[in-house]
Formats: sequence, structure tokens, C-alpha cells
Amino acid sequence: MQKPRRSQLEIVAELLRIASQGGATKTALVYKANLNFKLVQRYLDYLESKGMIVHSDGEPGIVYYSTEKGREALRTIGRTLDFMSWNKGPRKAATAYAS
Repeated sequence: MQKPRRSQLEIVAELLRIASQGGATKTALVYKANLNFKLVQRYLDYLESKGMIVHSDGEPGIVYYSTEKGREALRTIGRTLDFMSWNKGPRKAATAYAS
């Protein structure tokens, strides 16, 4: 049986969660979120334009960090995903986003 696809909201939440844990390179985001580079770049561009993620140049390269606005969005998304899954039982991933 195939795993259901993630929604755009779930992908945004996953990227914000990863970036909020001390920052992450694009490569780390790709592997941890299980996405391709092109898709990650599209989401990063969007999240940066909304002020939810910032990046800094340094060692080991460009590192992405969640902003306070991004962390607040992550908490809100987590609560929303938990609420939306009320009839399907608790979702492990949604609960992780809200923490």
C-alpha cells in the first residue's frame, strides 16, 4: 500500500521544523524532508518571502533558520493538522510540529 502524499501545509511545516532545530543547509533539508532540490528551493523562496525563514552565509555554506514568525506558523500549522485529523486518530507528524 502506498503512503499518502503530503499536503503543501505538511511540507511547509516539515521544512520549518527542520530549520528551527539550529538551522539546516539545503542538502539537510532535502534529505530530512525527503524532497528534491528544486522543490525545496521553491518552498524556501516562498518561506523567505513571507519572513518565516532567513539564511546566512557561513560554514558549511548557506544555512537556513526559522524566524519567530516561522516558529509561530509552525505551532499554528501543528494545531490545524491535529484538528483536521480528528476523525483519523492522532497524527504523529502533526503533533511533532506543534512542539
